[in-house]
Amino acid sequence: MQESCQAKYADLIDELCQKVVQDGNGSLKACGADPRQAEADLLRLGELIVSRKPEEVKEVKEMHPALLKAAPPAKGEPSIFAYRLRRFVWGPFQAPGVA
Repeated sequence: MQESCQAKYADLIDELCQKVVQDGNGSLKACGADPRQAEADLLRLGELIVSRKPEEVKEVKEMHPALLKAAPPAKGEPSIFAYRLRRFVWGPFQAPGVA
């Protein structure tokens, strides 16, 4: 079971890396994020997902802080890619009620 979850995360990270490098809507650059650095961070995140060591949580929290500037969408609006990426990487570490 764990291996199939890891494989799904690996596939998702590969897909996200392609989108990050393209930065189709410019939302990464708009919040000051470098697409190549975001790609490197995603690849490292994939490694951390596999290793799952508690001492690596700090490293995840420090990944690519520029994405923290990505604003949540207005009510009824779709979220921009940078915000979705922010939620993917940092969502599990944010306090409840924080957008």
